[in-house]
Amino acid sequence: MWFHDFASWSTGSLLTLAGLAQPEDWSYRNASSEHPLPILRNYIDYSFRRAYVQGRVPTVDAEGAPFACFNTGLLTPHFERIFGYFVKQTRGGLPQLWYLEGFY
Repeated sequence: MWFHDFASWSTGSLLTLAGLAQPEDWSYRNASSEHPLPILRNYIDYSFRRAYVQGRVPTVDAEGAPFACFNTGLLTPHFERIFGYFVKQTRGGLPQLWYLEGFY
């Protein structure tokens, strides 16, 4: 069972992240993609997987409200770190244990 499946992301999550981060061209110039912002999508997917394998995705149970987070490696225009914030999956029958609530 995998911690989180980024295939379940909404386009809005990536657009929000792109809006928070320092300006960057997140699209391919000489190729097409079925997803918007494909470079950002791949970057976050692989950055998360690496952090997870390295044990850098801490989980916390704060007063019965479990959450997890990871440093995306991206910065805001004011050089503040951007984190992905996950909450525990409460809907049964879904393969991932956590879902992405957002980027902060």
